[in-house]
Amino acid sequence: MFYVIALERVTITKSFSETFEEGKIISRHKSQETADERWRTLQRKADYPERIAMIDAPYGHAVGDVVPSLVAQAKQERHERLGLSLARDLILQERGTPIERPDFFASWLEDLGLTVDELKAEFGERAAAKLDEEEAQRQEFAERMARINAIEANVSERSEITYSFPAVKGIQAGNEFYTAQIPFKYLVKLFRFDEDTLPPEARAQRHLNERHARDIADYILENRHEYVLPAITASVSSEMAFEGLQVSGAGARVGVLHIPMDAVMLINDGQHRRRGIELALESMPILGEETVCVTLFFDQGLKRSQQMFADINANAKKPSSSLSALYDQRDPFNGFVLDLLKEIPEFRSRVEFESGSVGPKSFKLWNLVSFKKFISNLTDLTKRSIVDYDEAYLRDAKEGVILFLEKARAHIPMWDLMLSGKISAQELREQYVVGHAVFLEALGLYGAEMVNKYLVYGKTEGVDRFEAMEKLENLVPDRTAPVWEGRCVVAGRMQKTSDGVKGTAATLMGLCGMALTPTVAETEMRLGSLLN
Repeated sequence: MFYVIALERVTITKSFSETFEEGKIISRHKSQETADERWRTLQRKADYPERIAMIDAPYGHAVGDVVPSLVAQAKQERHERLGLSLARDLILQERGTPIERPDFFASWLEDLGLTVDELKAEFGERAAAKLDEEEAQRQEFAERMARINAIEANVSERSEITYSFPAVKGIQAGNEFYTAQIPFKYLVKLFRFDEDTLPPEARAQRHLNERHARDIADYILENRHEYVLPAITASVSSEMAFEGLQVSGAGARVGVLHIPMDAVMLINDGQHRRRGIELALESMPILGEETVCVTLFFDQGLKRSQQMFADINANAKKPSSSLSALYDQRDPFNGFVLDLLKEIPEFRSRVEFESGSVGPKSFKLWNLVSFKKFISNLTDLTKRSIVDYDEAYLRDAKEGVILFLEKARAHIPMWDLMLSGKISAQELREQYVVGHAVFLEALGLYGAEMVNKYLVYGKTEGVDRFEAMEKLENLVPDRTAPVWEGRCVVAGRMQKTSDGVKGTAATLMGLCGMALTPTVAETEMRLGSLLN
């Protein structure tokens, strides 16, 4: 477990200022990367950045705990890191490399509370051993590079006619690979995928889906000046030669890659991107000079290529639908919903924007995808239809949604308590239906006619378009209530299906004396016959 703690009393200013006493745990994390990022963020917002530390310690402490032992551990670790760093500089100076900033060295040494002799006595031996180890590694790397360059020279001599691309060399699992920038016009000519006529066990890729490739082509063409294509991975059947350039700091890893013209270049991952590029070029040949990153491995046979495909796809993690929706700025419906949420902060605070689902102990109630579905049900706006409406209509739609939610909060049992935080989200989910996504989406179907009337007729003196919602006060929100069984509750467990949403909407409409819409009525008739 990684903890971010206050080494001394420190004040952190975000939207408000908060002071942490010595030893208080500010945050804890399972991932070192996350903890490190949080630590550096807090340091930027602290009045004394050096008073915040990040340490690795056993599980067992909670945020807010004051743990003096962690302060002692953090200070000792800092003492070690700084001492070894200063001792390293001192030894390098003795070996002929002057200390770059003597004033900083003296300041840090004073901070450690050590003299030069004490620094050498405590850290000198370990620092010297570390420097010797690093030097040995550099020599080993130089010898390896010499062997590789000799092999490359030999390959170049054997195959003089080559394709040449600018590339960067790397090593994974002890094997060299190359990352090259390949122009589109060469990619479609040189790189191919397994023939569709081969059986799956004889291929290193999945069957090509032409529709998926066309979608990629449309994406490129529709976003001509801002499309992004991930790297393609390919295997090359012949040994490649790499000509490193002596660029400062690059260690001969940047250069030109030479691929024999008789080599077969087979795509392991990215066949749909390659086909999509080909289709895009047919419509817009000017794209031919643009490039895509291709990662190239030496072909070690079909089994290796198949394993590469399996490894790439097994370890790829698709982002959650909520996070994708949050970041998708090309979808105008996304923008509409996100702008709407800014105007209703108490609802926004209960929406999960990152995960595809809401955790059982989360403070959140709904994920962004479910909230978008609720808005779509309520307003009949979608990604496709929203472009047909002008700004004035969308402002009215936003206002209608806000009015509807205000009425819902006022009349639906438990809603005011859940939004004001007087009942925990966990308790709400465990005991009631009104805090679940299936209820929210059903509420959208239930309120669609009211919002539509508001949009068509607008505000009229003495007329409340949402008057029917007052009857929602008679709603029984308990999950155990018979009215929910077979609709949004099955055998005591919540379920969110299309029938569950419509069946729940039918219950709400019936309670308020409203006529069921055709699709809701059809579902209710079917569910009713099943339940009876």
